[in-house]
Amino acid sequence: MAFGSRTEKTKRILGDVEEINIFDEAEVETKGSAPEPIIEVPAHKRHKKQKGHLEQILKDVPHEECVITLPEDERICKRCGTPLTSMGREKICTEVQFIPATVKVIDFYRESFQCLECRKQEHFSIEKPPMPQTVLAKSIASPSSVAHVIAQKYQFSMPLYRQEQEWKSIGIALSRATLANWVIRSAEDWLMPLVDCMHAELLKPTHSTIETGSAYFYRMVILPYPTIFANEPSETSLLAARTGCSAHCQRGQPQVLPFIVL
Repeated sequence: MAFGSRTEKTKRILGDVEEINIFDEAEVETKGSAPEPIIEVPAHKRHKKQKGHLEQILKDVPHEECVITLPEDERICKRCGTPLTSMGREKICTEVQFIPATVKVIDFYRESFQCLECRKQEHFSIEKPPMPQTVLAKSIASPSSVAHVIAQKYQFSMPLYRQEQEWKSIGIALSRATLANWVIRSAEDWLMPLVDCMHAELLKPTHSTIETGSAYFYRMVILPYPTIFANEPSETSLLAARTGCSAHCQRGQPQVLPFIVL
């Protein structure tokens, strides 16, 4: 026989040649005295729900109430036809809704004012309000968009090519070169002046334990790496500076002082 028996023709052999159809198997095999097997379930621990845990994690998120009520035409008693009166409401459940990021374009217009009396005398007196300073000159970037790009790249490790796809899905086709320009120009225009001010503040005599006014300078080896010009390994160093505080040292308190990379 080249092939086995078909799966629909299940057989059971009792003795030598006796065959029982599958449809009669339950009636033949039934025994009222057959014991039921005992199944042992391993013990497990149930975590007790903490009261107030949900309120604790949602306390800083804005809440919005959604009241499910009866329509006006259904506020009638089905028994006697008397209008129904509200007897209060009960809290059923709480859910968290995620609102995706949205982008809007703001067009700035400046309104000008003129003096009509001076104009009659052929003197033009025009007043214009000052425009707010843009975060990047001659750019469509806004403080919120630049902050979003920088936070996504350096805080959440999202590269610019993925941010390019994200902006495209929102509806604005920004190239990764444009996003890179936003990061670099904002750092040069806004962050580097802040670093320079911190550096100048660091070197002031009032913030140093050295009488000459200089700060502590440290040379720290980061990680040795082989150079491309020689087989011998070279080492990368980082120059950092910190201020001292003699008052804390005199009181025996530990120094927890900021470092500034130079």
